[in-house]
Amino acid sequence: MSYLCPVCKADDSLKCNCSIELPPAFFADEYSIAVVECLSCRFQGVTTCRESRWGSLDSESVSYFCHKVADTDLERLFGLIRGCPEPSNRRCQCRSHELLAKTDSMGAYDLALIVPVQQTFEMKS
Repeated sequence: MSYLCPVCKADDSLKCNCSIELPPAFFADEYSIAVVECLSCRFQGVTTCRESRWGSLDSESVSYFCHKVADTDLERLFGLIRGCPEPSNRRCQCRSHELLAKTDSMGAYDLALIVPVQQTFEMKS
């Protein structure tokens, strides 16, 4: 599925530079963090994707957001993701997974616990 750039609205222009899968958490059966860049306007950001199958057997909820963060924080996240030996293994026990799998008091993932988020955009396809 292609998504619009949250800044310039160009279709199918977001390129994933690196991503990591994290273990299940509250309301997140699957959760991933990715560093992305728009090939059109050069916007760089961090996407979070939360998939949940809580509720009835045939129910599934997907939340996909893009976050603007400071360049230094973006570089830090990029380094952490690249530092993981198995980024697609959500059960990996490396230091990067440990640092990125921060949850709030309810046990839900929140990117703002890892880096300050300047702006959040709901992703649209």
